[in-house]
Amino acid sequence: MAHIDTARRTRWSWTVILAVGLLAITAIFWAVDRAGRNDEASSGVDVPAASDVTTASGSETNSPLQDYLQFAGTAETRGADVDQEYMADGLRKLAGALGTLNLGSPDLQVDLRVAAEHVLLNPASTATTEIVRNGLMSAAEAIEPGRQNGGLRRLAASVRPDGPLFDQRLTVQEFFQGSANAIQRVSQ
Repeated sequence: MAHIDTARRTRWSWTVILAVGLLAITAIFWAVDRAGRNDEASSGVDVPAASDVTTASGSETNSPLQDYLQFAGTAETRGADVDQEYMADGLRKLAGALGTLNLGSPDLQVDLRVAAEHVLLNPASTATTEIVRNGLMSAAEAIEPGRQNGGLRRLAASVRPDGPLFDQRLTVQEFFQGSANAIQRVSQ
């Protein structure tokens, strides 16, 4: 009889341990899910456009929006001195500015950054030109939604997909300048 009593106690002990373990796992999953929801809710918060950020080392860095506006502001001084690195940098900075203002989807930001890598890896390819053109068209739509004949859309459409991007560098540079002006209007 003592043997049966011990077996029941052991079985009961394991049942309690299992129940406590399941409760702990459930609590962990609940906490992680709740934290994820808080992150999603906080991602919709707009970041002030003109704010500067001070890094841990004490040096000041511009927000991605300010970085892009400064980049586009120097475009006039570059003139025909535009190269692949400049175009790739512009696409990356444009993606950062759009992300700061929550314009367009996160996919657009990724597409612009991917286009920047294509510019660096294969600048002469017409496939690269088409990728960049599509990214600029999407960016124009995000900056000026609903404007079918907006200036940015016309600039982006003027990039010919059948030619090398480098031959059209001044058009891309003009898009950077025009988009910076439009982004500055939107951010205010």
